[in-house]
Amino acid sequence: MSLSDLLERARFLSSDRRVIRIPALLGWGVLAGLILCGGLRRLHVPPVAISEWDSWGWLHPALNWLGGLGFHEEFEREWLYGAFIAFCLRLTGSFAGYIVIQQMLGLAAGVLMWLTWRAWVSLFPQDMALEIFSSVAGLYLIALYLFSPIAMAFELAIRPEAIIAFVAFFQLFCVVSYCRFRWKEPHAAASIIFGALSLPLAWALFVLKPNRALAVPATVLPVFLGIFGQARPHAARLLPPALGCGLIILSLWLPDKLLFLRTSQTRMVLPLTLFTIHADIIRENLADELQSPKTTTDRRQFLEGFLPVLDKEILTAKVENPSYKRIGFDPDYLMYRSAIFPSLSSEWRMTPEQVAAFCRRSFVSAIAHRSLDYARKVGSQIEYFFFPDDGTFFRKRVDLAKIYAYSLQTLPLTLEAASNAGTQSLFQAYRTQTEDRVSQAKNLESIRSFRQFLKSAKSFTLTIELAFLLSLAACFFWKPLAFMRLPGLVALLIFSAPLGNALTVAMVHALDNSRYRGGYGPLLIFSLGGASSLLPPLSLRPCLPGYRTAGVFANAIPPLTN
Repeated sequence: MSLSDLLERARFLSSDRRVIRIPALLGWGVLAGLILCGGLRRLHVPPVAISEWDSWGWLHPALNWLGGLGFHEEFEREWLYGAFIAFCLRLTGSFAGYIVIQQMLGLAAGVLMWLTWRAWVSLFPQDMALEIFSSVAGLYLIALYLFSPIAMAFELAIRPEAIIAFVAFFQLFCVVSYCRFRWKEPHAAASIIFGALSLPLAWALFVLKPNRALAVPATVLPVFLGIFGQARPHAARLLPPALGCGLIILSLWLPDKLLFLRTSQTRMVLPLTLFTIHADIIRENLADELQSPKTTTDRRQFLEGFLPVLDKEILTAKVENPSYKRIGFDPDYLMYRSAIFPSLSSEWRMTPEQVAAFCRRSFVSAIAHRSLDYARKVGSQIEYFFFPDDGTFFRKRVDLAKIYAYSLQTLPLTLEAASNAGTQSLFQAYRTQTEDRVSQAKNLESIRSFRQFLKSAKSFTLTIELAFLLSLAACFFWKPLAFMRLPGLVALLIFSAPLGNALTVAMVHALDNSRYRGGYGPLLIFSLGGASSLLPPLSLRPCLPGYRTAGVFANAIPPLTN
């Protein structure tokens, strides 16, 4: 057999659908191995929950519910994660069982990452080389997540971040599958199911973590764009958003109204957060107002008394600043330990409603009059997204003993006497386990090769993003690349999830807090992997069978208006 015959034979086999599926089938086997190794790694970490000061806002309502005292709002935390805690504690009867469930969901997030990746890869033209490359790349991204000490630490935490990865990748899987079955391989039933499921999952992300506010509309946009076009039957266009909204009402809105007893007190957390995070900009704006001849006498008297208090506390916050490097002061000190808000209540006789209104007005006025300062602040924070640091993708190690020592400070010695005996015993057992972990806990260590890869990859984040955007633009302006439009747009959709999250935090809070960066880290590395994987098909375009002419390229995917 001649060399040309061998090449022709290899080309024929590489275009056979059954042969092309082999890398994906082998990938499932590798994934099973990764999940097994990830599970074994977690078995070496005793399932003792990590509490923080914020944790009580979810844990206490759950314990009260189990203790017969009702499911009450606390610290303005939403109901969904508290209900999840109560369900896990009721199901397993222990805090250890609750943490094991979170760890299992963390492992399941790896499976959902693979499903999302495969759904996205299915939008490309079928080719053996691309299948091999994409399978290897996707599995490596999943390994980075499964063995990340940041992810493993989140799974131990009494925080929504413990299950965010599971819900986020479930939602992305649904919306990517909707795009596949709406435009690439039209299938009415599949597009209806996946489109409908993507909406309540997106809303659940917002309820779990409101800092996902801008990510929610970005990741559900395809479901609403799918309303337009000429697809048959009409149900494939109209039912996904309608059913999705119905599922939101049944699964998220009604339980909130029927089960969760909300406080009647004024909601203070967001107004106080906006004031303290942007205190320096607000201070300059108030000083400008004091100098303005248009300021009324009463307002001038208030500012003359309040600004010295604010100046003094901001100076103290700059000295006490532990981790907010780019902001330059400690907003947590201003919010929880300074005299700013007590002085408004005592000296100026403001009610909680008036304090909240004052904070909101001060923030809005500062943005309106010092918009460039606000834009610079947001820009300095969003730099963390485009130039990630160690706290985004990985840490060399996580010191669990230190974290558990801090965790004890956040827990009361006992529950209320009104709680039933079973719930009190449950809590005391957890507190005893936490005390034991202070002296016995070992560090969560990262894998050196993964750490070195991520350390190198973070330097190329902006380069990857710019190359991806240029490639996507080329798909629309150069007809031979038309077949890459749909996978490119879906890659942009995936990228919008971490970007929306980061932008929300940058506008409202601060990405100086590494917990926020670690929260979107898995989504960011996943989207960067997708953006990088878009480039080889473009460079290999002349080699792809069936994609050698402009005519074929132009008809490679159905029009997005179908």
